[in-house]
Amino acid sequence: MVLTGAVLALGHPGWLLLGLFFAAVGAAGPPVAAWTERTRPGEPGDGVPDPVDLGPVDQEPIDQEPRSRAEARDVA
Repeated sequence: MVLTGAVLALGHPGWLLLGLFFAAVGAAGPPVAAWTERTRPGEPGDGVPDPVDLGPVDQEPIDQEPRSRAEARDVA
């Protein structure tokens, strides 16, 4: 909201301000990602739950022909 107001109120310098803002946010990305990896909780079993395993993906195997809708309905 503030950046939109700056663009509207300042004209060309407002666009430069908007560009600088996005450049700063983009430049901050890699250091922030590195920090989060450094401060991530350690070994499994230290009280942090493991990610949820959703099981196998419900897809046809690649080496088989796709089933018709009727065949798929009969199997399910």
